Amino acid sequence: MAQTSPPPHLPPRADQFSVLGWDLIENSPALQCHYECSRFGAFTETITWEAPISDVHDYLHGPGQAIGDLLTVAVGVSYYKAGAASRITLPPLSKAGQAMGKALYTEGLAEFFVRAHLPYPADIEFLGDVLDTSPAPFVTPAPGPALVAFGGGKDSYVAKAIIEAQSDEVSLCSVVLGDAVRSALQATAPSPLLFLKRTLD
Repeated sequence: MAQTSPPPHLPPRADQFSVLGWDLIENSPALQCHYECSRFGAFTETITWEAPISDVHDYLHGPGQAIGDLLTVAVGVSYYKAGAASRITLPPLSKAGQAMGKALYTEGLAEFFVRAHLPYPADIEFLGDVLDTSPAPFVTPAPGPALVAFGGGKDSYVAKAIIEAQSDEVSLCSVVLGDAVRSALQATAPSPLLFLKRTLD
């Protein structure tokens, strides 16, 4: 791909982007993710499950707390791109969680950095505490079907077929921003879908 010349007046990059954490919305199967950008201020995104409120709250307040942390880090990529800060503060994560976060904001945004005429490999300083790095205890998988992401493309069908070939049951899950996409996916999916809805700031 040919490298294009940078535009003459690139907007200044933000100095700091912080992933502040998350909280659950009372009386709702929804989680709010919080961020702060030194250039644009605060952002909050809401993620809603189509699941019983008690199931969502019990899981995220218990064994799924680390999943909530990682989800918040992943969702933050959408807001990070507004200012492309040179320094990112992640919440306290395990060593593996830190590695995942760093990869999302560097390798995962490689095309973004190149197209935005920013240095790549990314020149980002990462801050944030690393939690206890001792090996996690083995956790017996929960009973029930395997969860497979479904976006409507061929990769979704291939993933479903691979899991089913292992004689495992499958539940399909999609992340959507609006009802039109939800309806289109449900109409074309080979089985009922579980949905998570993102409500952008």
